[in-house]
Amino acid sequence: MAADRWFNRFIEYWTLPKAEAVLDHVRRADVQLVQCGNFGPDFYSMASNDTIARSWAGMPGFTVEENLEMAAELIPQIQAAGAVVVGQLTMTMHFGDHDKRIGLFGEPWEHMWTPEILGPAPFESVDDLVHLDEAGVPAQRVIEGRPYATYRGCVRNPDWLLVLKRMVDKGLELGLDGFNAIHNY
Repeated sequence: MAADRWFNRFIEYWTLPKAEAVLDHVRRADVQLVQCGNFGPDFYSMASNDTIARSWAGMPGFTVEENLEMAAELIPQIQAAGAVVVGQLTMTMHFGDHDKRIGLFGEPWEHMWTPEILGPAPFESVDDLVHLDEAGVPAQRVIEGRPYATYRGCVRNPDWLLVLKRMVDKGLELGLDGFNAIHNY
């Protein structure tokens, strides 16, 4: 069994920072852990949407590939500076509009399931993997100020868990040491 590991000095970025914004900080402050970037369904749902602020995707670039490439370059630099690197991973939340086929309900779903990104699609669409309302349609939560409605994958659905597993595998492939899993309800 692995020994307990404690972190006393960490920094958190809700989006992936540029190297010049983080590396010197890690070295000078002897930062032990850096949380940066977003590697879950909310990232994949909004990564290619150029009509919203980048903070909604949790990554600075405008395509999935661009963001993953930036992460693959930055993660080993942070590790070489002396810190463990974890990414943020929402267990459920993603943004979109199921009627207009925006977010995971549309093109991003097809795009992320390619050999270069997450591999072959385990399911035809996300519609049956999210919480459904009493009418049997994807349940949405509209929060003022957000560009799109919020949807939730169902953590009790083993098929949704398979989707998350592929996202975790991709983050580990990029070099992440682990994840801060949020929205796990």
